[in-house]
Amino acid sequence: MTAGNTRSRRQFTTVIGAVPRTIPMTTAQFLTFKAFVRDTLSHGSAEFEMPVWDLTACPVKRVKLRDGGRYTANRMGNKIHVSFSLDVWDL
Repeated sequence: MTAGNTRSRRQFTTVIGAVPRTIPMTTAQFLTFKAFVRDTLSHGSAEFEMPVWDLTACPVKRVKLRDGGRYTANRMGNKIHVSFSLDVWDL
């Protein structure tokens, strides 16, 4: 039997945070977003960089769409509200 405290340490050194987003888009912007996810991000599986607000600034971070690139789109008036979650590295 062992006695005493077990040493605890993080298993991984990279901190990945989940950030939910909902963006109102025009129809043209939504069509561009769909093409970006499909073509540029290989249906949401690729990583990319974008500015991410971290409560103090808006640095450019490496991100990836969560859940295999899944997003939802709902029309509200003349806008399409697109919701998705991002994995953000070093958040």
